Amino acid sequence: MSDSQKIPLINSLAAFSTGLIERNNTLDGKSLPCHVTKVDGAIVTVQFDILPGIINLPEVTVPVFGPEYIRYPIQIGDKGVCVAMSVSIGAVSGLGVGLPDMNIPPALTALVFLPIGNTDWSKVDPDKVVIYGKTGVLARTESGDASITIEPSKVTIAANSGIYLKAPNIYLNGVIHLNGPIVQDAGEMSGTTAHLIGPLTVDNDTTSGGISLMKHTHQVKDVDPGSATINSEKPS
Repeated sequence: MSDSQKIPLINSLAAFSTGLIERNNTLDGKSLPCHVTKVDGAIVTVQFDILPGIINLPEVTVPVFGPEYIRYPIQIGDKGVCVAMSVSIGAVSGLGVGLPDMNIPPALTALVFLPIGNTDWSKVDPDKVVIYGKTGVLARTESGDASITIEPSKVTIAANSGIYLKAPNIYLNGVIHLNGPIVQDAGEMSGTTAHLIGPLTVDNDTTSGGISLMKHTHQVKDVDPGSATINSEKPS
């Protein structure tokens, strides 16, 4: 072998080490920008937003970041990043089975979709927590026995037991529809006096102090003949 074909050992070892590192890096998980193409509950399919290169990356199905107790209304087209985990997360996401070992998972197999901020988002009050969804907001218990639903132009509060409003003053502005009996709980009140300005229209009978407005009678005593006028006693 001529001297021109000889490569110093130190250079060969360096090149070999560099090749191993590069090949190993191709196995490492990649955290990449992406957008959502399909939504199935807490699982989404994403397409990576990078320029095509030697390898065209396929769409992948991954879990959405976040706890069970807050469900994000992820929409098709939402942007974010896929964050790579160090080991397989198939068992914890439900997309796989079995506990992982410490081996490095193949690239694009241990990812979590994480929505990130965008300059195109609508402006909101920076000092308040703002919650909204495409068609509204639903806050409920796990069983669904009580819920608050916010929809365009409507808010619905529902509960199987009761809805309690407590404040020194409660203001209701608008036409009030009462579709059920009205009851005052004396044991829950320091005073039971109600004041209405009126006029008050009642279509059917009214009972006050145990006396029917439409069916009560008046006792008239000492009736005088002719055109005499006397005052009747209180209703009985």
